[in-house]
This record gives sequence, structure tokens and C-alpha cells, in this order.
Amino acid sequence: MRKILVFAILLTALAFGIDALDRKDDMPDMERRLMERLNVAPLAEYKDRDFGFVARYPDIFVKNNDTTGRYFGCSRFDFWQLTIECYVVYDRKERGFKEYMDSIASAMKADSCRRRGNSFVVSSPLYEDGMLIDGFRYYAKYVKGDNVWFVYALHYPAAYSKSLGRLFSLVDGWQVWK
Repeated sequence: MRKILVFAILLTALAFGIDALDRKDDMPDMERRLMERLNVAPLAEYKDRDFGFVARYPDIFVKNNDTTGRYFGCSRFDFWQLTIECYVVYDRKERGFKEYMDSIASAMKADSCRRRGNSFVVSSPLYEDGMLIDGFRYYAKYVKGDNVWFVYALHYPAAYSKSLGRLFSLVDGWQVWK
């Protein structure tokens, strides 16, 4: 009787072990590795010389000096297929807050645009020069200054959005000045 009980317990433990090894994670391996890498990376700080704004980003991102030149104070940081950009946009038309927010949401074909005090956060598919970049998304915070908007933006592969919680938090919590 004792041998049967021990055998049954060992068989049950073996079944649970095989099930645990065979079980699929909610997150594929690449996503999990990306999230772990982003979560453990220390934060570096960029301070713009001309406008004085500060942006924090994981130090695994590399500063890319080849910026588009379309924006003032533009800095770009790249890691894998991820890009963080910080820049300043002059509001030459001096539009009101809501009008500017609506124009950005419309131009970006935003899924979501949320106001937060003197800023708003927009989420949309990624477009470059009016062309949809298939499989990529745009997530950015716009902060109102005096006739300028300070922008902290993230471009990322849509398939990896579950892994990017830390980056979304950096965008959401961004303060232009310390």
C-alpha cells in the first residue's frame, strides 16, 4: 500500500513538472527579454542646451546624431527597433490648447488623446511623411510652454507594447524641467 501511495505521489509530481515545463507563457521569449532589459537599465539624462528641458531614458539607448532637422532642440535615442525623441515645436499660429491638441490628434490619426493639465498624451499608428509605417506605433506627451510645445515621443513595434510599460511610464511622467 505504501509503495502504491509513494508511486502515485511521484507520478503526480512528475505530471505537474511536465505541465510546468510545457506551459506557454503569456509573453513570448523576446518580449520577456526586452521587458527585463528595459526594466533593469539605469536611467540616463539628456539636457537640451538651447531650451533647457530634461529627458530621462534607459541608458541602453544610444544617442543618434542623425536627427531629421524638422524640429528645434531635437534629440533622438535608439535601441533595437525603439526610438525616443525629444524636441520643441513652435506654435506659430498661437492656437489654443484644445485646438492644438485636436490638430495633433487629427494629423496623427490618433486612437487616443488625453489631456493632463498643461499637457496631453497621444497614441496612434506611426506615420512618417504621411506614410503609415506598418506595425509601428507612436506614443508622445506634448507639454505647453510659451508659444512652444515640448514633446517626448516613443516610436515602437506594436507587437511589443506589453513589454514597454517602463517606457510608457517615462513618457507619461515626463516633466520638462526637473
